[in-house]
Amino acid sequence: MNGKRAIYRIHQWLGIGLGLLVATWFLSGIVMMYYPWPAPTESRQLALLPALRADSGLIGFRQRARSMVCKSPRVLCSWSRRSIFL
Repeated sequence: MNGKRAIYRIHQWLGIGLGLLVATWFLSGIVMMYYPWPAPTESRQLALLPALRADSGLIGFRQRARSMVCKSPRVLCSWSRRSIFL
């Protein structure tokens, strides 16, 4: 009989704890719906961006156009594994 009583008490306290956790989660969700979050400014967003490296593999438009497979106008070409019509 003592084992059943222990299981009952554990179940009771777990239910109380989880109930409080769910109630806190619910109330915090309501607060987050109506609390106005501060919008980051453009200067703050730019300050958080990582700096571009010169060796990142970026190429210009002219260099990419020169490296395309086809050169004649109005034909179907592949560009970055996509078909395009020029």
